[in-house]
Amino acid sequence: METRKYQATVRSGGAGEEVKLSEDALLKPQKNLEEYGGKLFAQKTEFFSTYNPDMIEEALVEYLRNVRKIEPKINKDKYKVKFSLATTGQDDTTQETEMCCRILKVDDEKSCVEFTKLGGNQVNFHEHYNDLTTNVLAFAHDAVV
Repeated sequence: METRKYQATVRSGGAGEEVKLSEDALLKPQKNLEEYGGKLFAQKTEFFSTYNPDMIEEALVEYLRNVRKIEPKINKDKYKVKFSLATTGQDDTTQETEMCCRILKVDDEKSCVEFTKLGGNQVNFHEHYNDLTTNVLAFAHDAVV
């Protein structure tokens, strides 16, 4: 069986980086994908995707490392990334917002990308979430549940 090569472009902050992945890499998650538990209450800091979880995680990590210049904590067994983002206020004080991004299995075709605030200001958390989902991970926001 011949392995076909596909090209996927991941953009972070306007600079495109070309990544070549095999068909298997595009289709099969490389880590354990935990089950999505459904909506116990309305959570507005999640979206759904049909993209491979590895591509989503890689786009987020590349953005954090290359654009924001921070080193996230990446779980080697699950799709879980922890990081802190700084916000500078009008009075030049800096506030840290600790966040966690998890990718969970909804069904065989869809995943849930969930962001939670671990610490910091709620307004800053929502601003960071909006920035990440509209500028960094917009390509993956392609499904509804």
